[in-house]
This record gives sequence, structure tokens and C-alpha cells, in this order.
Amino acid sequence: MYVTNVYTKLEYRKQGIASRLLAYIMDETESKGCKFARLHSSDQGRGTYEKIGFVNAAGFMVKKMKE
Repeated sequence: MYVTNVYTKLEYRKQGIASRLLAYIMDETESKGCKFARLHSSDQGRGTYEKIGFVNAAGFMVKKMKE
């Protein structure tokens, strides 16, 4: 799975919206057999992705799904 363009308007940031949305998307794709997810991250978004298990890997952020 490749994630692109996750954006939260300034007034809605720091409320967990992006984290919950991404968790839902990952659960759905994992249930359909997806083995990993990757994305490009802005400096602002990196912390959000790291909190849910993404790691930096050669310019991308990557998360291995459950097997």
C-alpha cells in the first residue's frame, strides 16, 4: 500500500484525526492481504507516522503489516 497526501487543516491538527484515519485504512488493507505500507512524509507529519509504527527507510517511511 502506498499512502499519499494525508493532510489535516491547521485548525483540526493535534486531535488524532490523521492517526485514526490512517489506522482505519491500514486495518482495511491489511485485512485484504497487504503486507506493508509506505509513504513519503513531511517533517511535520513524521511524528504521526512514527507513533503508529512507520520507520524511515531510504527516503520513504515503511511499516510492515501483521502476518
